[in-house]
Amino acid sequence: MKSNLFRILMALALQGWVIGSVQASVVSSGTRFVYVSTAKEVSIHLTNAGEQPALVQAWLDKGDSKASPESINVPFLLSPSLARIDPGKGQTLRLIHTGEAMPQDRESIYWLNIYQVPPKAKVAPDANTLQFAVRTRLKVFYRPAALKDEVSKMGAKLQWQSADGAGLKYTVFNPTPYYISIGDVSLQSQGVRVSKPMFTMIAPNASESVTFELAEKADKSTPITDVRYKVIDDLGATSDAVFHLGAHKK
Repeated sequence: MKSNLFRILMALALQGWVIGSVQASVVSSGTRFVYVSTAKEVSIHLTNAGEQPALVQAWLDKGDSKASPESINVPFLLSPSLARIDPGKGQTLRLIHTGEAMPQDRESIYWLNIYQVPPKAKVAPDANTLQFAVRTRLKVFYRPAALKDEVSKMGAKLQWQSADGAGLKYTVFNPTPYYISIGDVSLQSQGVRVSKPMFTMIAPNASESVTFELAEKADKSTPITDVRYKVIDDLGATSDAVFHLGAHKK
Protein backbone atom coordinates (compact mmCIF):
# COMPACT_ATOMS: atom_id res chain seq x y z
CA MET A 1 0.00 0.00 0.00
CA LYS A 2 2.70 2.48 1.02
CA SER A 3 4.93 1.59 -1.92
CA ASN A 4 2.04 2.07 -4.37
CA LEU A 5 1.28 5.49 -2.91
CA PHE A 6 4.95 6.42 -3.16
CA ARG A 7 5.05 5.46 -6.86
CA ILE A 8 1.92 7.51 -7.54
CA LEU A 9 3.37 10.57 -5.78
CA MET A 10 6.67 10.24 -7.62
CA ALA A 11 4.91 9.96 -10.98
CA LEU A 12 2.85 13.08 -10.27
CA ALA A 13 5.95 14.97 -9.13
CA LEU A 14 7.75 14.11 -12.37
CA GLN A 15 4.77 15.51 -14.29
CA GLY A 16 5.11 18.87 -12.55
CA TRP A 17 2.64 18.42 -9.70
CA VAL A 18 3.46 19.99 -6.33
CA ILE A 19 2.69 17.42 -3.65
CA GLY A 20 1.42 18.72 -0.31
CA SER A 21 2.52 17.12 2.94
CA VAL A 22 0.52 14.10 4.11
CA GLN A 23 1.80 14.37 7.69
CA ALA A 24 -0.66 15.67 10.24
CA SER A 25 0.50 18.80 12.04
CA VAL A 26 -2.37 18.71 14.55
CA VAL A 27 -1.73 16.33 17.44
CA SER A 28 -3.99 15.34 20.34
CA SER A 29 -3.29 15.18 24.07
CA GLY A 30 -3.67 11.39 24.10
CA THR A 31 -3.97 8.28 21.96
CA ARG A 32 -7.13 7.10 23.76
CA PHE A 33 -9.69 8.66 26.07
CA VAL A 34 -11.83 7.25 28.87
CA TYR A 35 -15.22 8.76 29.63
CA VAL A 36 -16.27 7.61 33.11
CA SER A 37 -20.07 7.57 33.36
CA THR A 38 -20.14 10.01 36.29
CA ALA A 39 -18.08 12.66 34.47
CA LYS A 40 -19.76 15.85 33.26
CA GLU A 41 -17.42 16.04 30.26
CA VAL A 42 -14.01 15.01 28.95
CA SER A 43 -11.58 17.55 27.51
CA ILE A 44 -9.46 16.66 24.47
CA HIS A 45 -6.69 19.12 23.68
CA LEU A 46 -5.42 19.58 20.13
CA THR A 47 -2.19 21.39 19.27
CA ASN A 48 -1.00 22.62 15.87
CA ALA A 49 2.70 21.74 15.78
CA GLY A 50 3.02 22.83 12.14
CA GLU A 51 3.96 26.13 10.51
CA GLN A 52 0.62 26.74 8.78
CA PRO A 53 -2.91 27.31 10.10
CA ALA A 54 -5.00 24.13 10.17
CA LEU A 55 -8.73 23.66 9.71
CA VAL A 56 -9.92 20.71 11.80
CA GLN A 57 -13.23 18.87 11.75
CA ALA A 58 -13.96 16.43 14.59
CA TRP A 59 -16.69 13.84 15.12
CA LEU A 60 -17.36 10.46 16.73
CA ASP A 61 -18.39 7.23 15.04
CA LYS A 62 -19.44 3.78 16.26
CA GLY A 63 -16.70 1.89 14.42
CA ASP A 64 -17.60 2.39 10.76
CA SER A 65 -14.72 4.47 9.41
CA LYS A 66 -16.54 5.04 6.12
CA ALA A 67 -19.68 6.57 7.65
CA SER A 68 -20.13 10.27 6.94
CA PRO A 69 -20.36 12.60 9.98
CA GLU A 70 -23.90 13.72 9.12
CA SER A 71 -25.18 10.11 9.05
CA ILE A 72 -23.83 9.10 12.47
CA ASN A 73 -25.94 9.02 15.62
CA VAL A 74 -23.89 8.74 18.82
CA PRO A 75 -24.79 9.52 22.47
CA PHE A 76 -22.21 12.31 22.70
CA LEU A 77 -21.90 15.98 21.85
CA LEU A 78 -18.53 17.25 20.63
CA SER A 79 -17.80 20.98 20.66
CA PRO A 80 -16.50 22.63 18.62
CA SER A 81 -16.90 20.25 15.70
CA LEU A 82 -15.04 22.62 13.36
CA ALA A 83 -12.11 24.85 14.33
CA ARG A 84 -9.17 26.75 12.88
CA ILE A 85 -5.95 26.24 14.84
CA ASP A 86 -3.07 28.65 14.22
CA PRO A 87 0.57 27.47 14.31
CA GLY A 88 1.77 26.83 17.84
CA LYS A 89 -1.74 27.27 19.22
CA GLY A 90 -4.24 24.82 20.65
CA GLN A 91 -7.93 24.02 20.74
CA THR A 92 -9.83 22.13 23.43
CA LEU A 93 -12.67 19.84 22.36
CA ARG A 94 -15.41 19.22 24.93
CA LEU A 95 -16.94 15.74 24.85
CA ILE A 96 -20.29 15.54 26.67
CA HIS A 97 -22.50 12.48 27.14
CA THR A 98 -26.12 13.15 26.18
CA GLY A 99 -27.53 11.04 29.02
CA GLU A 100 -28.70 8.24 26.73
CA ALA A 101 -28.93 4.86 28.47
CA MET A 102 -25.70 2.87 28.13
CA PRO A 103 -24.67 -0.65 29.20
CA GLN A 104 -23.52 -0.51 32.82
CA ASP A 105 -21.99 -3.99 33.02
CA ARG A 106 -19.25 -3.40 30.43
CA GLU A 107 -17.40 -0.72 28.49
CA SER A 108 -18.65 0.74 25.21
CA ILE A 109 -16.30 2.03 22.51
CA TYR A 110 -16.50 4.91 20.04
CA TRP A 111 -13.98 6.47 17.71
CA LEU A 112 -12.90 10.11 17.65
CA ASN A 113 -12.12 11.36 14.15
CA ILE A 114 -9.80 14.35 13.74
CA TYR A 115 -9.88 15.45 10.12
CA GLN A 116 -7.27 18.03 9.13
CA VAL A 117 -7.65 20.01 5.93
CA PRO A 118 -4.32 21.46 4.72
CA PRO A 119 -4.07 25.17 3.80
CA LYS A 120 -3.95 26.10 0.16
CA ALA A 121 -0.42 25.65 -1.18
CA LYS A 122 1.48 28.76 -2.28
CA VAL A 123 2.82 27.84 -5.72
CA ALA A 124 3.26 29.39 -9.11
CA PRO A 125 -0.03 30.21 -10.91
CA ASP A 126 0.64 27.62 -13.65
CA ALA A 127 1.72 24.82 -11.29
CA ASN A 128 -0.38 21.74 -10.65
CA THR A 129 -0.94 20.91 -6.99
CA LEU A 130 -2.10 17.81 -5.15
CA GLN A 131 -2.89 18.09 -1.46
CA PHE A 132 -4.11 15.56 1.06
CA ALA A 133 -6.43 15.88 4.02
CA VAL A 134 -5.32 13.77 6.99
CA ARG A 135 -7.65 11.90 9.32
CA THR A 136 -6.69 10.43 12.69
CA ARG A 137 -8.99 8.02 14.55
CA LEU A 138 -8.63 7.62 18.32
CA LYS A 139 -10.45 5.34 20.75
CA VAL A 140 -13.00 6.72 23.21
CA PHE A 141 -14.12 4.28 25.92
CA TYR A 142 -17.35 4.89 27.84
CA ARG A 143 -16.70 3.24 31.20
CA PRO A 144 -19.41 2.69 33.83
CA ALA A 145 -18.34 4.09 37.20
CA ALA A 146 -18.74 0.65 38.80
CA LEU A 147 -15.76 -0.63 36.78
CA LYS A 148 -12.84 0.44 38.96
CA ASP A 149 -10.15 -2.12 38.09
CA GLU A 150 -6.97 -1.16 36.26
CA VAL A 151 -6.92 -2.21 32.61
CA SER A 152 -3.38 -3.57 32.95
CA LYS A 153 -4.56 -5.99 35.67
CA MET A 154 -7.60 -7.00 33.64
CA GLY A 155 -5.38 -7.68 30.62
CA ALA A 156 -3.56 -10.34 32.60
CA LYS A 157 -6.86 -12.24 32.85
CA LEU A 158 -7.00 -13.08 29.13
CA GLN A 159 -7.38 -16.80 28.48
CA TRP A 160 -5.39 -18.48 25.69
CA GLN A 161 -6.12 -21.87 24.17
CA SER A 162 -4.59 -23.79 21.28
CA ALA A 163 -7.07 -24.01 18.41
CA ASP A 164 -5.32 -26.45 16.06
CA GLY A 165 -3.45 -29.01 18.18
CA ALA A 166 -0.13 -28.02 16.61
CA GLY A 167 0.35 -25.05 18.88
CA LEU A 168 0.39 -22.45 16.11
CA LYS A 169 -3.19 -21.19 16.16
CA TYR A 170 -4.63 -19.79 19.36
CA THR A 171 -7.92 -18.40 20.54
CA VAL A 172 -7.74 -15.63 23.14
CA PHE A 173 -10.84 -14.97 25.24
CA ASN A 174 -11.49 -11.79 27.21
CA PRO A 175 -13.64 -12.64 30.29
CA THR A 176 -13.57 -9.07 31.60
CA PRO A 177 -15.99 -6.12 31.05
CA TYR A 178 -13.14 -4.04 29.56
CA TYR A 179 -11.84 -3.63 26.02
CA ILE A 180 -8.33 -5.09 26.23
CA SER A 181 -5.65 -3.95 23.75
CA ILE A 182 -2.58 -6.16 23.43
CA GLY A 183 0.57 -6.32 21.34
CA ASP A 184 3.86 -8.18 20.82
CA VAL A 185 2.46 -11.64 21.46
CA SER A 186 4.96 -14.49 21.71
CA LEU A 187 4.97 -18.20 22.39
CA GLN A 188 7.61 -19.70 24.67
CA SER A 189 8.83 -23.30 24.63
CA GLN A 190 11.81 -24.34 26.79
CA GLY A 191 13.52 -20.98 26.36
CA VAL A 192 12.78 -20.70 22.62
CA ARG A 193 10.44 -17.84 21.78
CA VAL A 194 8.37 -17.28 18.65
CA SER A 195 7.09 -13.71 18.40
CA LYS A 196 4.32 -12.17 16.35
CA PRO A 197 4.44 -8.38 15.96
CA MET A 198 0.81 -7.43 16.16
CA PHE A 199 -1.78 -5.24 17.78
CA THR A 200 -5.36 -6.21 18.47
CA MET A 201 -8.21 -5.19 20.72
CA ILE A 202 -10.53 -7.77 22.26
CA ALA A 203 -14.05 -6.75 23.22
CA PRO A 204 -15.61 -7.67 26.58
CA ASN A 205 -16.62 -11.37 26.72
CA ALA A 206 -15.35 -11.91 23.16
CA SER A 207 -12.64 -13.95 21.45
CA GLU A 208 -9.99 -13.34 18.79
CA SER A 209 -7.78 -15.73 16.80
CA VAL A 210 -4.00 -15.43 16.54
CA THR A 211 -1.84 -17.52 14.20
CA PHE A 212 1.94 -17.98 14.58
CA GLU A 213 4.57 -19.28 12.16
CA LEU A 214 7.57 -21.36 13.21
CA ALA A 215 10.85 -21.37 11.33
CA GLU A 216 11.36 -24.35 8.99
CA LYS A 217 13.98 -25.98 11.22
CA ALA A 218 12.10 -25.40 14.46
CA ASP A 219 11.22 -28.41 16.59
CA LYS A 220 7.44 -28.48 16.23
CA SER A 221 7.13 -31.38 18.67
CA THR A 222 8.25 -29.28 21.66
CA PRO A 223 5.17 -28.19 23.60
CA ILE A 224 4.42 -24.50 24.06
CA THR A 225 4.44 -23.60 27.74
CA ASP A 226 3.64 -19.87 27.87
CA VAL A 227 1.96 -17.10 25.93
CA ARG A 228 3.52 -13.73 26.66
CA TYR A 229 2.11 -10.37 25.56
CA LYS A 230 1.96 -6.63 26.24
CA VAL A 231 -1.17 -5.00 27.69
CA ILE A 232 -1.86 -1.37 26.74
CA ASP A 233 -3.38 0.74 29.50
CA ASP A 234 -5.53 3.91 29.52
CA LEU A 235 -2.49 6.15 28.99
CA GLY A 236 -1.02 4.10 26.15
CA ALA A 237 1.72 2.58 28.35
CA THR A 238 2.40 -1.16 28.25
CA SER A 239 2.88 -3.85 30.88
CA ASP A 240 3.92 -7.49 30.57
CA ALA A 241 1.50 -10.37 31.00
CA VAL A 242 1.93 -14.13 30.73
CA PHE A 243 -0.50 -17.04 30.42
CA HIS A 244 0.87 -20.43 31.51
CA LEU A 245 -0.73 -23.00 29.23
CA GLY A 246 0.15 -26.03 31.32
CA ALA A 247 -1.47 -24.60 34.42
CA HIS A 248 -4.82 -24.23 32.64
CA LYS A 249 -5.11 -27.62 30.93
CA LYS A 250 -8.23 -29.54 31.83
